[in-house]
Amino acid sequence: MPGERILIVEDEAVIAMDMQGLLESLGYQVPIIAGDAQETFAAVQRARPDLVLLDIHLGSGPDGITIAEELQHHWELPIIFLTAHADAATIGRAKALQPYHYLLKPFAERELAIAVELALLKSQSDRALRASEQRFATTLQAIADGVVVSDAAGHVSFMNPVAAQLTGWPVAQALGQPLAEVLVAHHAPSDTSLASLVAQALHLPANTNHLDDLSLTSRTSSQHAVSASLAPLLELPQVVSGVVVVLRDETARRAMQAERQSMERKLLETQRRESLGLLAGGIAHDFNNLLSVVQGQIELAMLDLNSASPIYASLQQAFTGLRRAADLAGQMLAYSGRGHMLMEALDLNALVSDVVALLRGNLAKRTQVELELAEALPPLQGDATQVRQVVMNLLTNAAEAFTSSDGLIHVSTKLIECTPEQLGTYVHGDELDGGWYLALEVRDGGCGMDAATMARIFDPFFTTKRMGRGLGLAAVHGIIRGHGGAIYVASAPTRGTTFRAIFPALLAAAPGLSAPTAQEETAEQPVASSNLSGTILVVDDEAGIRTILARYLERMGFNVITAENGLVALDRLAAGIPKLRGILIDLTMPGMSGDQLATHVRRIYPGTPIMLMSGYRAEEIAAQYANLELKGFLQKPFRYDTLRAALMVMLE
Repeated sequence: MPGERILIVEDEAVIAMDMQGLLESLGYQVPIIAGDAQETFAAVQRARPDLVLLDIHLGSGPDGITIAEELQHHWELPIIFLTAHADAATIGRAKALQPYHYLLKPFAERELAIAVELALLKSQSDRALRASEQRFATTLQAIADGVVVSDAAGHVSFMNPVAAQLTGWPVAQALGQPLAEVLVAHHAPSDTSLASLVAQALHLPANTNHLDDLSLTSRTSSQHAVSASLAPLLELPQVVSGVVVVLRDETARRAMQAERQSMERKLLETQRRESLGLLAGGIAHDFNNLLSVVQGQIELAMLDLNSASPIYASLQQAFTGLRRAADLAGQMLAYSGRGHMLMEALDLNALVSDVVALLRGNLAKRTQVELELAEALPPLQGDATQVRQVVMNLLTNAAEAFTSSDGLIHVSTKLIECTPEQLGTYVHGDELDGGWYLALEVRDGGCGMDAATMARIFDPFFTTKRMGRGLGLAAVHGIIRGHGGAIYVASAPTRGTTFRAIFPALLAAAPGLSAPTAQEETAEQPVASSNLSGTILVVDDEAGIRTILARYLERMGFNVITAENGLVALDRLAAGIPKLRGILIDLTMPGMSGDQLATHVRRIYPGTPIMLMSGYRAEEIAAQYANLELKGFLQKPFRYDTLRAALMVMLE
């Protein structure tokens, strides 16, 4: 290869000059001739030759083989040995250095030319191979995946730092070890070891595997979730010289995937419960409208009858059935988080003690209740009736978890501080902010629940009891959520169940109006007959409710004008209504809703008393429409006395 630089190391000047002339005639550069080791090393530093023609036997100092060792060690130079001696010992020493050629003196010019040309070609090929190997090694060292290479016997011949970190084996210690000892990994679904797959790859040249769900055990016993790719190294077609194993650490990715799946499950569960809540709330609202009509008709009939009449007793029984139906609608509203609540400061400990005392006689004889109530708890802002229902349902469920053995129910209260991460373990807890909560925990050692049952316990009307009915835990869930709290459940078959309900420790009561209490419904209200006069405008899209309200109001002494929707009501108002005392408006109407109508009335006829009616709870309406300056709210279904009491408040 003309143009390449060649260094001649020869102590006989005549032979050296003859070789120089020949090589230069062939187009090579021979800038320097050296005669010993010192001159050789200096010439290499200065000329950087591409090939060295080196006489083995030099006149003085180190011989050519010793010089060649230094040249290969420091500069990786290709060497052609020249010698007049061909004894076995010399040839053995020379062969150990793997020279590019070996010429015996005297040699022909053509022989020298061929040897130089072949040596330069092989040197160029070796440099390219070393550069490729260097790039390959650098790549393997730098990539983020672990790489382990075995030889044909299944022993480790290469390992990069990532693989060393995953396996816990330092590279120097891993080299030469059986790969089965270094890579201790199993395929989770099939429990197949990675070592057995490597052994297969060593005998099946065309077999390439990629495996997910591998569990890698490091030398320090730490676990890594990995995926692996195996490919055989082919020395010749169908001849395997080793196996390459590429390991990818999937621990972080799988953790993120599991977290994403958990979030998706929570989102789907939240959406499902939201849908059920909307469905339950909507049904309860419409159900209350229907009950209002039936209850009103029955109550009017009872008002016109003597209490001694046999018909009166039948109507009274029908009325009792209606109240139970109204209670069911109330449970549906509780599940949807829209149940009627009378908010007040509650002593949770006293409330729990009262319920336990009430239920002791109704629980199974062998069921005992153990109380652990924390002292000096802050008050709970809530509805006493609904919180009692929560305690009662949780205790009843705990008692029914014991089938044949004696039962011990542990009930405790305490003040806890919850972080957002802790709240994430509660049902709908991710909707809450971290802070201080009152915790009510009911724990039993009963039959427990499996995962499938736990996934459905808060669904409306779901039960595992043969004679189960009602909303049960669904209402509990809705009440707790309506109070701004959450609930946690832990259970396993035969290991009992723990329910933990949390409520904000200092939850502020909803501002504005509240529905009349039960006392207001039953107590006789002193009514000034002069105040029950004038005209009331009733706006409701349900004809039956308009009729009932009209008869109620007329019985009290009012004149009544009705409208089936908001536009008709505005027309009535525009035409003028003499002695208008107030307006009763249904909240949910097609076209113009009740709040939209109230907004128009407020703008056109300021000062006119307005009362809204709805099947939803009072606090929700009051908080949402506080800007309308309402004079009252009626939650359907309502009784005659409830309406009269509300009107007295409105007209004052």
